[in-house]
Amino acid sequence: MITTHFDFRAMHDTILKLDILGHADPTVLRMLHEITGIDIQSIPIPDDKVMSLFSGTEALGFPTEKSEAQSATIGLPELGTNFARGMIKEAKPSHFFDLVQLMGLSHGTDVWLGNAQDLIRDGICDIGSVIGCRDSIMTRLIYWGLPNKDSFDIMEKVRKGKGLTPEWEEEMRAHSVPEWYIESCNKIKYMFPKAHAVAYVMLSLRIAWFKVYRPEAYYSARFSMKIDDFDAANMIHGLDKAYIRMTAMGLLGNGAPDTGDETEDEYRIEFESPDSDEEFEASESGNKEKAQAGLYYLLVELYTRGLKFLPIDIYKSDAVYFIPTPEGIRPPIASLQGIGSSAANSIAEEGRRREASGDRYLSVDDFQASTGVNKAVVEVLRDEGCLDGMPESNQISLFDMFG
Repeated sequence: MITTHFDFRAMHDTILKLDILGHADPTVLRMLHEITGIDIQSIPIPDDKVMSLFSGTEALGFPTEKSEAQSATIGLPELGTNFARGMIKEAKPSHFFDLVQLMGLSHGTDVWLGNAQDLIRDGICDIGSVIGCRDSIMTRLIYWGLPNKDSFDIMEKVRKGKGLTPEWEEEMRAHSVPEWYIESCNKIKYMFPKAHAVAYVMLSLRIAWFKVYRPEAYYSARFSMKIDDFDAANMIHGLDKAYIRMTAMGLLGNGAPDTGDETEDEYRIEFESPDSDEEFEASESGNKEKAQAGLYYLLVELYTRGLKFLPIDIYKSDAVYFIPTPEGIRPPIASLQGIGSSAANSIAEEGRRREASGDRYLSVDDFQASTGVNKAVVEVLRDEGCLDGMPESNQISLFDMFG
């Protein structure tokens, strides 16, 4: 008998299941280590200048009003989206634990919106006392005097969105648990574990350290991870050209780039469903302009800090990675829209070989024959000025020879 489907409960105790989530930011940290040689484990957590990013942009060298995003956390993992920046503005985090709370709140369901947000707005409590992570429920209830077992059971039910029983509510009131805390527990549908929140905060603060102290390396790594959305023709030629494109995209003057992370549920990455073991995936807008919006606000920040890009060079540019240099950041060949990674690799590899040997292309025909790229790629490079000064053909006419 052949079957294609099985009840997962029949295999629950015999099959090992690995829930593997993609996470690009550890790759960014590795890239930053390779660029700078700095051991990421040696980065102080927290650092005063890094923590000041959650209240303004002064640590980046310019006042907050000069930031189109009105934020210093744009481009930081988990802390740079519309949703997270709005939380930061309201909650005003100033300590490491505050950020752990924010990370838990942003990855939960019905934990911030209509819950902790209202409590903070009404002055009932602050970011340090609202329910942020699942573990805090158990430890807080134990602190208030509830038995360990009851505290654990309450945490387990609340974090899965199953709320409190009348008996638990009565027991909590008997131990002087505030009424707002009981109501908050009953609103929660899903809660993030504190260990995950702490790990995310540490990762974000380490990347933020490079943003403050090694900006060229930071922007190079961040843009390298967004190479598919980077548009060099509009992005590497200074602030004025970037503003022209941002105006066309409707990004100027609103102080809040639309990056597609508009709601709590869209932003959240669930590690488990409230009622089952099914995996949930992050929502992605699939809209290229939304993906580029955050990059443009990061570009404004880069230019405002006095940094600049170098021209794309068919001999010196990497295929897909931005390269920080003392003169500026060198964009990769694939940062030009219309040039894929395969063509970029071919151009960069041949360019490195010729740069090392001092051998220059004789003509555009020579370039195309040596790299194997098609005419469309040649036109993209021509429009960017990468082929300026290069003759079209190896053939020399009699007019060229004798004037």
